[in-house]
Amino acid sequence: MQLRWNVDELLLAFLSGQPPERFSIEAGALWIELRGRRCEVTMARLPHAAFAFRAAVASGRAISEAGVAALEIDEAFNVGEGLIARTADGLITGVNLMGDTDA
Repeated sequence: MQLRWNVDELLLAFLSGQPPERFSIEAGALWIELRGRRCEVTMARLPHAAFAFRAAVASGRAISEAGVAALEIDEAFNVGEGLIARTADGLITGVNLMGDTDA
């Protein structure tokens, strides 16, 4: 999700059990990935291009389309590394080849 304020830091501070006495809300563009499983939630702040790539893959777009979306944001984005990261996270569970009718 895209955030316009650093509320992720506030949430993490609250969940740590040691919230700060003061917290400064700052404006800015942030891209956050939230994942949950069996009462566990993880939150990660991502670069904009990585977020775009992950969101495109998660929505079922082709890897090539996801790569183009990320590269339009940041031409230095490494599509191979992005794909490896998604696979390592266990979030890519299968691949359909173009023209594959058994999928």
